[in-house]
Amino acid sequence: MRSAMIASLLAGVALVGAALPATAQTAGNGALMIIGGALRPETSDVWTRLVTLAGGPGAKIIVIPAAAGSPQRTGEAAVATLKKFGAEADLVQIGPRYKDIDLRKAANDPANVAKIKAATGIYFLGGDQARITQALVEPDGKPSAVLSAIWEIYRAGGVISGTSAGAAIMSETMFKDPPPVLDVLKQGIVPGKTIDKGLGFLTDGWFVDQHFLARGRFPRALAAMQATGMTKGFGVDEDTAAVVRAGKLEVIGYSGVVLLDTSAAKGGANAAPFSIQGAKLSYLDRGDSYDFKTGAILPNPVKDPAKDKLDPAAADYKPYNEDPEAWPTILGNRTLVEAMGNLIDNKQTEQIGLAVDLRPNAPNPDIGFEFKLYKGPGSLGWYSSALGGDSYTVKDIYLDVRPVLLPKPLYSPK
Repeated sequence: MRSAMIASLLAGVALVGAALPATAQTAGNGALMIIGGALRPETSDVWTRLVTLAGGPGAKIIVIPAAAGSPQRTGEAAVATLKKFGAEADLVQIGPRYKDIDLRKAANDPANVAKIKAATGIYFLGGDQARITQALVEPDGKPSAVLSAIWEIYRAGGVISGTSAGAAIMSETMFKDPPPVLDVLKQGIVPGKTIDKGLGFLTDGWFVDQHFLARGRFPRALAAMQATGMTKGFGVDEDTAAVVRAGKLEVIGYSGVVLLDTSAAKGGANAAPFSIQGAKLSYLDRGDSYDFKTGAILPNPVKDPAKDKLDPAAADYKPYNEDPEAWPTILGNRTLVEAMGNLIDNKQTEQIGLAVDLRPNAPNPDIGFEFKLYKGPGSLGWYSSALGGDSYTVKDIYLDVRPVLLPKPLYSPK
């Protein structure tokens, strides 16, 4: 039954792909700016790059607030910020939360279509990504006139950008209405509910997730990839953007991007509770880039390719850290990247993290998860303090995840 549901989902994704001819992320004329959410108005490098990709000062950028709970208010705020950075920004009033505007009429309104066709950039706001697909995809699965116009911008060389929910819709498959991360790991992926069809601007089977490090979402992304057979993905952290253009991904903003590779990993498809062995994780720090075709990582230029390199297989490898480390809250804010940086610069070969569910209403409260991070073939790192604090770029840290049974009670007063 579960395999039939997955097959149905993938067939639906293929149908949308056929209806919306995709420009592959490795060869497209346009650019994608995938923002992990919580983008601050003062994060100027992200806003400036968005305006630049749309054509520079005076560029026409349309804000799509369909995902937002208060679309008019948040849409107007985004328009004001874009104008502050030099864009000629405007708002298209479309979304399920507009009470006095018919959704289907708005999605096919010639005036909205004309406004979008005159633009060189689109900016999708955050909120609930299912509202975006509800607004822009017709009930029969075909693209609305507004969505077709957005695709014209992308194929003509414009920029399609989105934050949070606006990032989730970029890939062919997206999270739709997922429960908390640990619930996903315990109960599995439900096609049509946990995940659904995205808009597919990012192609070639890449999966995208957002709020990635701040909310510890890397295991749920791995679970979704495992359930759908997707082997490549990345997660963008908050106040950070992944700029995808001409076959490359560049990281700008406050934090970084985690690359996920399950092509050689083992684990049952959509098994519940979740487990996986041999997934590979890489961390791209701000200023780093990634080549989709070759898989090469180019660190920020402040990191010297030779002097700042950390190669566990090299004879001159002299890691800074020596002591074993453990991470009792591996799903905490940026804990994953802290662990990856510590491990690549540590004489120890592995580290253990845990995720325990202490919610009183948690499903399966006796189940937790062990995360084993370890170095293996191809593991590399680069370190610099030039960006402020310890800044690591990390390539190919391996990850095993397995469920573990927790004693009852887990703890008691002394």
